[in-house]
Amino acid sequence: MAHSNEPGALDNASGVAVCIEAARILEKLIHKGALQRPHRSIRMLHGYECYGFFHYLEHTKRNELPLAGVNIDTVGAKLEHCHGRLEWHATVPMSAGFVNRLGRTVFRKTLELANPGYHYHDAPFVATSDTLIGDPQYGFPCPWLTTTRREGQAMFYAPYKKPVRSLFYDQYHSSADTPALLSRSGLRACATAIAAYLYFLADADTQQASELASSETRYFINRMNRIKGRNRSAMIEYLRDAHRISITQLKRWIPPTQNAKSREAVAHFDYCLNEIDQHLKPPQKTKGRQRATKELKRVPRRTALLSPTLENTPSPIADRIEASGLEPWALFWADGVRTLAQITQCLTCEYKKPVDSKKVCQFFDAHYDLGYITWNK
Repeated sequence: MAHSNEPGALDNASGVAVCIEAARILEKLIHKGALQRPHRSIRMLHGYECYGFFHYLEHTKRNELPLAGVNIDTVGAKLEHCHGRLEWHATVPMSAGFVNRLGRTVFRKTLELANPGYHYHDAPFVATSDTLIGDPQYGFPCPWLTTTRREGQAMFYAPYKKPVRSLFYDQYHSSADTPALLSRSGLRACATAIAAYLYFLADADTQQASELASSETRYFINRMNRIKGRNRSAMIEYLRDAHRISITQLKRWIPPTQNAKSREAVAHFDYCLNEIDQHLKPPQKTKGRQRATKELKRVPRRTALLSPTLENTPSPIADRIEASGLEPWALFWADGVRTLAQITQCLTCEYKKPVDSKKVCQFFDAHYDLGYITWNK
């Protein structure tokens, strides 16, 4: 995905250009016989920024959701406009994170082969309206590639009304955003890596999906082994859940045909899930742990896409949501299975600091009044 209706060369003609060039690279290699046509389709979606993507998500009829994606936004910047940083931002925390690790491998290898001067950086999820399409209930895992992170002015950043420090380049959203900001070699590196990332996902067979599942399992076991401290049990549960989400998404790469390879792959995926369970079990819960109140035992279930934009939300409700201090994508934890107590625990692990359960109740009660969730009985 790359949004096409902003006037800047860097934001975001560069993203559209990289999409087109990635498609051209792949078609040329397929035509030459260097690559076979992938098993699955690759679609380049150029919309009116987030609003075009949201309409696509809500109204396009399809048999199933896309398997994975990537948001290409402000790429190929000259080194002085991005401090030499090529940033690969993780998909939304509760979606399948294997795409984060796959992209890291692809971009690091690309920069080893031909580096225009960029330094690769793993970066956390950032909620722009575009990246929220990684919504695990309605969307698909979708990291964000960018090369423009420079200290700049404070700006209003949807969906909250409060000003947040912008890290974009100085020419951001102005007539000074011209092709002079772009690096030809930087654009080439981005297009090459994006073509490789997309082709691997589109052409991956059962064996490669199984290899990714094994790699994910090793990754999560290593992370679990390093956990220490009082919150260890909750973090293990959090990571176990993240591993399960990745493995479940990877299962979609297995063809529906019931042949020996498919059955073997399904068995391997189940083995990966069991490996996490058997390798490291969390400590037993202590008897002194406080029981969840009736309020925290409630189970919220989402009823609408994405999260509300507070500028368009009635002020009393918007103020309650904002006062909770939770990020807008906290709403994505409301899967109709987790209680508010469990969601509080997930948010504590995600934010890496204690989260007040009363604020969690306030956040979800406000979304209930807005019609974005209902309560499962």
